[in-house]
Amino acid sequence: MISSQIRDSLKSPQCIFNYVVNHLRFQGKKSERFKYKNTKYCYYRGDNGTSCAIGCLISDEEYKPEIEELSINKIYFIFNDLKTIEWFHSNENLLFSLQRVHDHYPIENWEWEFHLISIKFGIQVQPPFYI
Repeated sequence: MISSQIRDSLKSPQCIFNYVVNHLRFQGKKSERFKYKNTKYCYYRGDNGTSCAIGCLISDEEYKPEIEELSINKIYFIFNDLKTIEWFHSNENLLFSLQRVHDHYPIENWEWEFHLISIKFGIQVQPPFYI
């Protein structure tokens, strides 16, 4: 997981976008858990160490289970310092867009959705890297 120092170094929308997109690409799956009998739901921290587009920006020290099921604009209470609250608030539209891709689109559509976000925010999509 990310440290608050690394997150704070992501100063531009391009840096944030690159970090989150690379995280989701490398993870290659959604951050989910079973909530009801046979239904999976997206979580900031999912099964097997996964994290979503926002969860990957929350350090282990900051994470609190009670944020699960809350939208990004309602999780500020977990942060202890104004600098972090301001960082999330000032990037909220981009973060919300990235979260929407994770939560609402199948993985095979993510690249197209990343492209659409890049147009909306005037940033570049780096091509996927393959190992």
